[in-house]
Amino acid sequence: MDYEKTCLVCGKKYIAKRETSVFCSSTCRVKNHFKKKFDDAEMKGVEKAVNQMYIDGNGKEWPSKEAWLADLKERMRKAAEKLKELDE
Repeated sequence: MDYEKTCLVCGKKYIAKRETSVFCSSTCRVKNHFKKKFDDAEMKGVEKAVNQMYIDGNGKEWPSKEAWLADLKERMRKAAEKLKELDE
């Protein structure tokens, strides 16, 4: 049975094979994943994260919280660029 649905990300109407489907494509599913990831990070508060820990994946301490925050912002910028590429 087919179901007429509206994508939660782009709002496009599509025909789904499953009743539980919420995205029209894998692109929208991935966009939703990244959006949730960034929304969750904002809710927790970047400043709180900076105050709690500024250690990279190798366990090396950053010289300052500001350096750690600058790196975090750069990573988020790169992730936003990847999302933009998915739109194209």
